[in-house]
Amino acid sequence: MGVFLLIVLFTVSFFPKLFTKIDPTTTTQFKLIKTTNENGFATTSIEGHPTKPDGENILGTDELGRDIYARLIYGTRTTLKAAILIVLFRLLIAVPMGLGAGIGVTMLSYIIRFFNTIFTAIPILFLSFFILNIKYITTLSVEKSTIVFAVVLSVLGWSKLARQIEEKASKIMNEEFIEGEIAVGKSKLQIAVQNMLPHLVPSLISFVFIEVGLVIFLLSQLSIFGIFIGPRMPVMPMEGTTPRWFSAVEPEWASMLSQMLLYNKIGKYWVGLYPALAFAVGILAFNLTGEGLKIEFEKRTSKAVSMIRNFGFIFSPRIYWLQLRRFKEYYKPVIMKTLSVIILLTYVYMPPPKSVYAFQMDEAISVLEELVKPEYEGRLAGHEGNYLAGEYIVSKLMEYGLEPYDGVHYVQNFPLIKDSWYENLYETAIVEDAMIHLKDSSGEIVTYQLHKDFEITTFSRRDIGKEDFMDGDGYISFNGVPINDVNEYVSMIKNGVDFTLIHVSNFKNTGYLLDEIFRRNTSEKLLSYISFATFEEYSPQIMPTFLRGNHIISAKGSLAEKLNSSNKYTVEVKIKPPKLSSNNGRNIFAVLPGADWDRPNDIEHKKEVIMIGASYDGTGILDGRASAIRASRAAMNLEIARVLSEIKEPLKKTIIFAFWDGETLSSAGSKHYNVYDRIFDQRYHEVYYFDIGYIGNDEVLGIDVKSTTLFKVDTYDMVKDIHKGLKGKKVKFVSRSPYSQSFYNIGENLYLKISAEGNANYFMDTDKDRVADINKKQMETMGQFFIDLITMNPHFK
Repeated sequence: MGVFLLIVLFTVSFFPKLFTKIDPTTTTQFKLIKTTNENGFATTSIEGHPTKPDGENILGTDELGRDIYARLIYGTRTTLKAAILIVLFRLLIAVPMGLGAGIGVTMLSYIIRFFNTIFTAIPILFLSFFILNIKYITTLSVEKSTIVFAVVLSVLGWSKLARQIEEKASKIMNEEFIEGEIAVGKSKLQIAVQNMLPHLVPSLISFVFIEVGLVIFLLSQLSIFGIFIGPRMPVMPMEGTTPRWFSAVEPEWASMLSQMLLYNKIGKYWVGLYPALAFAVGILAFNLTGEGLKIEFEKRTSKAVSMIRNFGFIFSPRIYWLQLRRFKEYYKPVIMKTLSVIILLTYVYMPPPKSVYAFQMDEAISVLEELVKPEYEGRLAGHEGNYLAGEYIVSKLMEYGLEPYDGVHYVQNFPLIKDSWYENLYETAIVEDAMIHLKDSSGEIVTYQLHKDFEITTFSRRDIGKEDFMDGDGYISFNGVPINDVNEYVSMIKNGVDFTLIHVSNFKNTGYLLDEIFRRNTSEKLLSYISFATFEEYSPQIMPTFLRGNHIISAKGSLAEKLNSSNKYTVEVKIKPPKLSSNNGRNIFAVLPGADWDRPNDIEHKKEVIMIGASYDGTGILDGRASAIRASRAAMNLEIARVLSEIKEPLKKTIIFAFWDGETLSSAGSKHYNVYDRIFDQRYHEVYYFDIGYIGNDEVLGIDVKSTTLFKVDTYDMVKDIHKGLKGKKVKFVSRSPYSQSFYNIGENLYLKISAEGNANYFMDTDKDRVADINKKQMETMGQFFIDLITMNPHFK
């Protein structure tokens, strides 16, 4: 019975698709329940999750709408793998300790007894709860979490197994044949390895099966306290239901059982019942098998014991070496053993398949160097330089032989500036010349220059086109007294003054300043019509000039120090009228036709489309440079387009190359596409979206795969294949949500979305954001990742 159950469990573990076609990670917000009343009228109602078992979900659904049966099937591998790994780790400690104690090493015997005493007084369950509940451990991936569980539960639980091995070794030590081995002069180590270990192997096998059953039981106990393998995510139920809790991302028995107490109280018995039954079957399978083997091995005439001992003899390295020296006599076993070793080593160390089509870094860098040239003015959306950058991208797409998205046009125009106040938040301008004259009480005047000493962060819309403040040199000029004490500023305003007051505010960094600028209500820190902003952690970021209700100047260096000092100054600010945006936003699309691209649109037979998206706009120029990290997305997309366009045989799926405009300001391009002008209609296309993210300065690639609840795409095996491919190529990666807004804006009704990006937060738009400093290794890795997905991954090629 035990062996039969084990066969079933391992078959489910290795071949889950034989038992279910449902993706265990697919979530839904609600379920449609169709019923027919007595009069024959069909009605449809909406039921929230978890839903009870029915024909569609035979064991019901969990709190996120995931199929419980599918999660039990796919979770079998994770649970059994963890239990077996924990036991193997325990064996690595227990076997040498128990064997050494059994042959008379007193110190080892004391250590085993000490640990047994400690973990009898303080239960393993109690200690495991505190250790495995550490926040860092709860965020680890399934693979890393399994290792941590194995190490922790092995260190805490090895001593009982070691005690069993010690007792068995002591009995063998008292056998008569051991006395004979001692008489011929063998050391204790030789006796332990050559004589005792082969006799221990049958007992160890039965110990292992029973120990696995005990570990599975321990995992079930830990689950009741919310401890399980793999990362977890917060679940926020609807108002009026149970409080917030955490749910597992990956399918695993313990994570499913952890919800039992919660749902049993409200009558949702199936959520915990079936995982509990799975644990019962697992524990029963290993215990019955272990006990059965124990009974069999205790028989003096047991054939199984003879086979196990012969197995050790046959695969002994020493015997293999002796047979190899007498090859003519033993050529058959030598050949068989050699082939077995070669096959095993080939399987373990087989290199991953090489990329069929290579991402060329020199080509990508050439495009990157072009996009950061001064004539493109940092590609600020709506400005002339951005328009020229778009024209360059279109020319490259035409050079690669890619088709317009509608047969005629590559560009989708959209308004960057709309009538509503909210849509105008990110209207920008380019200030090319400005200076500040600061005069102290002695009459000494110091002049400060734009970009070197300060930035114009916002320019007042009210002063555009006005000549009231213009001086003879064509500058808009302001004169006033900077005040950095807010109370003094407010007091002087109330009492009335005959000169302009300029409020000076201090911020932690530029991010805090932007938060103040884009608040709907008037900021308490930006009081005057023209304000200075200084920073505690200033970094020279590239930032466009925004059109707002007042003027804000970000000061740095000596200027910032003087503005924050107690000395009194008068200030003159001179700003050349800025260049305003003159163009619409321009999304760019190009098509690499697939096998079914020319087929007429058909709702019943949709065309398969992969859209590869990346932004191409930037944030302007600072110190004569544009952001290389922001330009890297478009450079990678163009290189991917070049590589795929050179493939002679047409791809099965059509590839759409999308270049979003306005992404660095308000994600205007991807928002417009999704809300107003979706070219590739989901009625006729199955759209898979690949988002190219920013390059980071570390080695870790952030990967995210999302499927919508509407289409229920099977992502479980897909994600496993992607992770396996990355591991095979030694790519460091983590699963995390991307920073790229286009990934979210592109819509939730696509079949699938995949993103890859680095962590660029600390380097983007700083003085280290140059082509020479770009992380070329990560850029190549990311570009190759998307090419391999399309040309090698069975889910997409």
